Amino acid sequence: MSSREDRREAARRLKEIRKQLEEAKKEEEEVLKENEELKKQLELQNILLEKMNKKKEDLLECPTCKGFFNTAEKVPSFLECGHTVCGECVKQMAQVAHREFDRNRVTIQCPECREEIEVPYPFNPQAYRRNEDLITFMEALQ
Repeated sequence: MSSREDRREAARRLKEIRKQLEEAKKEEEEVLKENEELKKQLELQNILLEKMNKKKEDLLECPTCKGFFNTAEKVPSFLECGHTVCGECVKQMAQVAHREFDRNRVTIQCPECREEIEVPYPFNPQAYRRNEDLITFMEALQ
């Protein structure tokens, strides 16, 4: 093989290697762009997840005492107005109302909408209208 042929072969291989290098650079750029896009999507998903977790916490929290509902003393209790308050808060409101009027039923005020609602006295959270949907949701999270 002559030196001229060697140079042609070397030039051809160099050209081929440069082409491969350019293709690799383009591929790297595409991967970097895709990586940036995935980072943005992940950031958005994290923001949405934080918002969902906050909404979940708000849903599982008594609006009066800010304690988390449970199936013991802080049973989520439906008031007639449709709002949900923990049974312990309803019990305390009923005790305060009972001191003023000695009866079997007392009137309390919904802490959310201020509607007056009659509840039995003594108040038993386990025997009152429980928010079963919320209880099912709480159980599903465990």
